[in-house]
Amino acid sequence: RQRYGVEAFASRRDHFFRVNAWLPPARQAELFLPGGTAGLEGVMAHYDGLFERFRECSTFDAYLHVHARVNLEGLLNRLDSSTMAASVEGRVPFTDHGLAAWLFALPDSAKMALRDPGGTGGTEALTSFALQEQGLVESKRLLRRGYAGRVDDTILNREKMSFPVPFMEWFNGRWRGLYRHALAESSLLEGLLDPPARSALSPEIGRVDAMVAWPLMNLFLMEQVWGLRL
Repeated sequence: RQRYGVEAFASRRDHFFRVNAWLPPARQAELFLPGGTAGLEGVMAHYDGLFERFRECSTFDAYLHVHARVNLEGLLNRLDSSTMAASVEGRVPFTDHGLAAWLFALPDSAKMALRDPGGTGGTEALTSFALQEQGLVESKRLLRRGYAGRVDDTILNREKMSFPVPFMEWFNGRWRGLYRHALAESSLLEGLLDPPARSALSPEIGRVDAMVAWPLMNLFLMEQVWGLRL
């Protein structure tokens, strides 16, 4: 309840959306109209199809498959556009299809496991969030161990992090006008956002909350490019 706002999950897709949500449930409740996101059936159906395809996998492995087919494509597109803008031909050897197929065949424990420094087994009582916060999750396990002794420990053992995007600066700089236009003109955002919340998000009021602006701008672009509607 504390982390997700519910006591149970309706499906893997339900849990996947909540654990990977950009905004926590409480913030979503402040912003969106009740039932406003119910019109995004096409998006939900796409993810339902993916999870149905991997229904025989462990939850961990199913999530890896979904990330490989959705998130990885976005990351590779970002890499390609960034490197090519500097006339650099990027290479990503860890995404070789043969290597990826071999890695997916390995047990989950080869990819991620729990650390138990004291050997007490006390990790069983902790939530996944508490485990992460206490540094008890060993991610990228095979990769870290394969490079032990060859890569400096400060790099090898640092916390996993995403590729940063300077959207804070963008929305309070060159994208400020575009974001103002999106809030004012988008019928998709009008159908999703609670009117007082939409007014409060206006760049006219003050500094843009980029954590909210980023997903809203993505929805606006999906509306403009692909005709996404509620």
